[in-house]
Amino acid sequence: MISKKFLFFILFFNIAFSQNNDEFSSDEKLDKIPLFSNCADNSDTDPKDCFINEMTNHIIRNFKYPSKARRKNIQGEVNVLIIVGVDGIVKVLNTHAPEGCELLVEEAIRIINLLPKLEPGIKDGKPISVTYAIPIAFKLID
Repeated sequence: MISKKFLFFILFFNIAFSQNNDEFSSDEKLDKIPLFSNCADNSDTDPKDCFINEMTNHIIRNFKYPSKARRKNIQGEVNVLIIVGVDGIVKVLNTHAPEGCELLVEEAIRIINLLPKLEPGIKDGKPISVTYAIPIAFKLID
């Protein structure tokens, strides 16, 4: 039995910059940022805070430190670039992690692929694709 405990944490959420005019890179200029359905109905909470809280809760609920990575003491940060499409579907565009962290990358992608359909971002009254960078750190603790 493996006695090492694990810790994972989300460092922060960033809006990623896009070169494509069909995508948007700054929620400051959006009429509405992409939201989880319960955030769209909650006027008491700041939409960005609600998005971050829901994303964090989703990752916590679905997180499984890969046992092979734990046995090999693999740790690191996985940066996942996602896009919330005009249809609200979330897709992984790219990942970046240190060499040897492929098992952690697989776990990060698995978690993102479990995200529900979101309310799309809105700009000038029309749905727009929005990209986000989500760094997830995997760390083993004794």
